[in-house]
Amino acid sequence: MQYVGWSLAAATQALREKQFAFDVVTTSPVKKSGADQGPLYVVRQREREDGSYSLVVAAKMEKEVQ
Repeated sequence: MQYVGWSLAAATQALREKQFAFDVVTTSPVKKSGADQGPLYVVRQREREDGSYSLVVAAKMEKEVQ
């Protein structure tokens, strides 16, 4: 199943319902000025050989205005 683009809350709920093991890694840009403090979203996933998932999550970025 593909979870990229899902909110972290929705992805973890779906994985728990299917009884899949998973871990979550949070990432953020080096320049954090546009990083929102809102909900996290899955930006990458890996399914391991044992059937567990690794989800990389990040907050949405605000638009940069120049």
